[in-house]
Amino acid sequence: MNEKNDNCPDDFLLFLYQRDGFRKLDASLDGSNGLYRVKHPRDNRLKVDTDTEAVEEWLSRAASASKQTYLGYRKEAQRLHAWSLVERNKPLSSLTTEDMSAYMSFLRHPLSSKGVLWTCNWRYDPLALNEHGTLGLWRPLHYRPNAIHPNRYQENRMYDYRESSELLHLTPTIKRIKRGSREWRPFDGPLGESSVIFSMRVIKRLMLFLSEFGYISKCPLTIYNNRSEAEPHPAMMPRSFDENTWDFFWKFLNFKVDTPLQKEASTKAINRERRIWKRNRVICATLYFLGIKLGELARLNVSCFYLRRLSDLSGREETLSWWVKISNPSGVIRDVPVPHSLINLLTDYHDNTDYFSIDAQLSRRTDRATQPSAREIPVIKSLSGTRRIQDNTIHRTLQEAFLKAVEYYKELTRQGHTIKGVDINKLVSGSSHWIRDTSGSHQAKCATSLEELKANLGHACADQTHKYKMCDDALRAIHAQSFTLTTKSHL
Repeated sequence: MNEKNDNCPDDFLLFLYQRDGFRKLDASLDGSNGLYRVKHPRDNRLKVDTDTEAVEEWLSRAASASKQTYLGYRKEAQRLHAWSLVERNKPLSSLTTEDMSAYMSFLRHPLSSKGVLWTCNWRYDPLALNEHGTLGLWRPLHYRPNAIHPNRYQENRMYDYRESSELLHLTPTIKRIKRGSREWRPFDGPLGESSVIFSMRVIKRLMLFLSEFGYISKCPLTIYNNRSEAEPHPAMMPRSFDENTWDFFWKFLNFKVDTPLQKEASTKAINRERRIWKRNRVICATLYFLGIKLGELARLNVSCFYLRRLSDLSGREETLSWWVKISNPSGVIRDVPVPHSLINLLTDYHDNTDYFSIDAQLSRRTDRATQPSAREIPVIKSLSGTRRIQDNTIHRTLQEAFLKAVEYYKELTRQGHTIKGVDINKLVSGSSHWIRDTSGSHQAKCATSLEELKANLGHACADQTHKYKMCDDALRAIHAQSFTLTTKSHL
């Protein structure tokens, strides 16, 4: 494979990502003779001989519990492995500290010294001015209509954001290209700072694993001490909606449920549109009230909800309260209290069936001859009501709902309405994790303790929860005024 790498690096890159491409390397590149391989085979506790096998062993141990984690870790490991082979012409086990510094710069600016094309949705224009006033600008290749002018669409056109007013009507988008196509590349475009931090953290875990198990003699990232691990980058902080923006979005969802279409529309179309927005409302409400992740919501069944008898704060009386069992990808189950507001929305969404009826829960009189088992009924179902919808479908549904909310905001503004405190930029960027972070931030502002918040969100350690308990700058300013010293002399 050396000849292929020297003659046509682009073909070599695509070859690596073919089926078993990383396994078909010759001895000079497969890592069996890597520069930092241990000298004595008995010290290699992984019992593998090539870099590809070592990476697969790491993936099987570090990311086997979750499919999404596995895919994310594999993507980062394969990107580094391909870069070392194509750009450095050396195996993964021969990378030095200088190579890792160069790779971190490459993630921010994925240009090849050998003319290899690494990106499929963005292109670099060396003659265009960037935001710093210097030459060199990354441009998107594909656009979709935004919420302001949804009927306008142009593709494969490149604009300068600072010069073209047409960009106000278009939003950069990613064109999905199947792996194996000649157009496919490992990167969509340059990575943002938060993505670079995540990538380097994953790679550091990989290299430390290979070093600890004796596959390589030293970790090239040992001296890498990213300040972001102690001080999170602003992009890594909780991405939550403020109270005004979230209140506007929630009122918009209720408005769409009540008035889904114009009066001249057919009854069938109105009913379908109302079912869509009822589902959107329940998706957002469940994510917000329970603070769960997108995958946890997609797996959630009606049978996960149950009643518990708990003593009140005085300890004298017992009250009934709704709870739900949430299962994460690792199989760890946590119990989360459910507010009555969510139970009412779920009851309405499931056509007032007795799945969420206290009497039915206590008496267990559900007619199983006419209704399927609650254990098999998903909380979020298809419009036909017969099957579960996947997490990627829920993600796209949320994106459409946020963009519709932005369109609604623009329409109200054009009609002369004044809406204060709504950040439409946050609505454009909204996702399920934004709602989860909003839930954590709003719970933290209430009387919820750190331990309660940690249990509700399912965090493994308190460090993950502490970010929601950050002090509010306005409160800090108020409290600072009460911290004074007297200027009167007592002498």
